[in-house]
Amino acid sequence: MGGAPCIASRSRDSLVELVLAISGASSSGKSTLSRGLLDELGGSVRAFGAVVESESLRRGRSSAKEDLQETGVDLISEGWDSFVRLLLSPAPTSNTLIVDGIRHRAAIDELSRQLPGARLVHVHVATPRQVLVERTIARGEDVTLLDHAVEAELPEVARDADVVVQGDGDPAANRAAVLSIVLSV
Repeated sequence: MGGAPCIASRSRDSLVELVLAISGASSSGKSTLSRGLLDELGGSVRAFGAVVESESLRRGRSSAKEDLQETGVDLISEGWDSFVRLLLSPAPTSNTLIVDGIRHRAAIDELSRQLPGARLVHVHVATPRQVLVERTIARGEDVTLLDHAVEAELPEVARDADVVVQGDGDPAANRAAVLSIVLSV
């Protein structure tokens, strides 16, 4: 069968030892935290949002938030295996991988399956609704998108987190909280 190589089979030889899976709502501060952790730890960042945007454009849609969310729904319905393979392609070459944009427990489960042997630390960015609304408006986006179906699993995802940081808190304190968990082993 043709197509892209199966990353799941290659991942057994992956260099990835640590995966930081960053979850949170749209505009919560996931990307800010991811960039800060990258500065502290090195490695690489992969973002589900970048995969969704690339696929949206490839499928003839735009990069407008509404189209991105619909493309995300399509990718989920096509299966987490293929969605995560897209995220991990090309295969990561560093020992630390920061995954920005987790909104579903199944994404974390599939990352674990495709990167066996890597330690996965789930970090949730909790941000008050009013702050999310303010940030969304500041970006010129429609606040109703905060209630899109893509965001529906976040309360369950947050309960499963290894560490929760405040998206409206001090970025340095958030990084320190994550690093204390990561470096504790």
